[in-house]
Amino acid sequence: MRTNLRCRTVALTRPRGVFGAKRVAIGIAAVVFALAITMAAGSAHAAESENLRIAKALSNAYAEVVERMLPAVVGIETEKVNRSPRTDFEAEIPFGNELFEEFFKRFQPEIDRFRGPRAPREMPRIRGIGSGVIIDAEGHILTNYHVIADTDVIKIEIANLKGRTFEADIVGSDPNSDLAVLRMKDPPENLIFAALGDSDQMNPGNIVLAIGSPRGFKDSVTTGVVSAKGRTLGEVAYESFIQTDAAINPGNSGGPLVNLDGEVIGLNTMIATRTGGSDGIGFAIPINQAKSVIAQLIEKGSVTRGWLGIVMNPEEPEISIAMGHDGTGVVVTDVDPDGPAAKAGLRKGDLVISFDNVAIKDNEHLRYMVAETPPGRGVPMVVLRDNERVTLTVNILPQPEDLFTRGRPATSGQGESREDRETNEAASRLGIAVRNIDSQTRQLYGIEGDIISGVVITKIDPDGPAASKGLEPGVVIIEMNRRPVIDVASFRKILQENGDKEKMLVFVKRGAVARYMMLDLKK
Repeated sequence: MRTNLRCRTVALTRPRGVFGAKRVAIGIAAVVFALAITMAAGSAHAAESENLRIAKALSNAYAEVVERMLPAVVGIETEKVNRSPRTDFEAEIPFGNELFEEFFKRFQPEIDRFRGPRAPREMPRIRGIGSGVIIDAEGHILTNYHVIADTDVIKIEIANLKGRTFEADIVGSDPNSDLAVLRMKDPPENLIFAALGDSDQMNPGNIVLAIGSPRGFKDSVTTGVVSAKGRTLGEVAYESFIQTDAAINPGNSGGPLVNLDGEVIGLNTMIATRTGGSDGIGFAIPINQAKSVIAQLIEKGSVTRGWLGIVMNPEEPEISIAMGHDGTGVVVTDVDPDGPAAKAGLRKGDLVISFDNVAIKDNEHLRYMVAETPPGRGVPMVVLRDNERVTLTVNILPQPEDLFTRGRPATSGQGESREDRETNEAASRLGIAVRNIDSQTRQLYGIEGDIISGVVITKIDPDGPAASKGLEPGVVIIEMNRRPVIDVASFRKILQENGDKEKMLVFVKRGAVARYMMLDLKK
């Protein structure tokens, strides 16, 4: 037995020839491969567990933020009495059908005579829903102006106090920013309120949560990311929205957009939609933009903004570069003769490059800086004028109440007299035909009396440079290449002197709207 054992041992340790060595090597390799597979499987399992741990931690982080925020989020129900009650036919039109509506409108008197007198009907009530967020221990609530506008009764429901409703009063509202502050009439003790964050620190890709009452489903939470910043939609006077893909629907308005620190960084306000529901394009007012409005609404119930008294040219970096700057700044197209800018010496054609010692990026940047400047304060401003820097001091005044109803372009007539003397064919380098300003053109195109010189566009080549910039008949050209256009003769001369240059800076006006623009010329 001992000998046999030894032989087996020798057979294993002393291979007989090459083939024996290969068999041993293969055996060892198989063992190593099996161990490697086992170790790899273990590593993969460990990596998967780590990934799941991270995912679960993120999920729990969302839940923690929501748990902390929900007691500060409110559902808002509004009610107003319709001051113009519907007539009988309006109340009974089936399914809102237009044909039935027209029928009942036409035959309502005959129907009334057939029925005889009817008892008066109670005024119908219109109800609305929205959201809001509690911002202090005194029960102040931030929401959108459009949520509470023109309402008679406002009721509040807090997420962690189910079954209880609180009436609220409007402390102040600001339609120009679509913000409003409410206050609960009898707030509960130990009221939980939200912290206001720093919306300037948010960037595209950052995770956010939207909380509110979409379509009346209170305390709903959706999540997404910041899609973009600085969006302007032309819906309100002051806007620089945060765009998000967190689902926002009707009823979310006024609810908070929250970061992962549980801070309010925006107020959900509107959506872009083709269906009436969320298409993944929602917009929130940045909380930094709202903070100064909130303070003023709580203090005095309204907002006072600074006023400079200029008309800003639509943004076109080429104009800034042509004026010797870097593409930033604001081009002044008009100056209110009674405004602070005129008194400080600002002129049409100036390029504002600095306000209050801050370099100006674009129109919105200047608008917000001026608006947030307390009236009565003197502010240094630097403009670029004829390739030279000029420093001015402007004393900011309060905005006139009718500021946002000014500047509507006048309507113009249509058609042309056969006797019109056109000086250019529509296929000219600018793609326009023009005429001198006289009594006929003033009447035909509605040209205001303050325009004493220039030429009016009478035809547009739809494929030309002017058409590509949105110019149309009735627009008056006042300057070309910073030189005044007196009449058709000066128009021709300046165009000729432009030579083979491919661009031309023009200043145009239509009604009360004036602007600079850079036109590409046909070769």
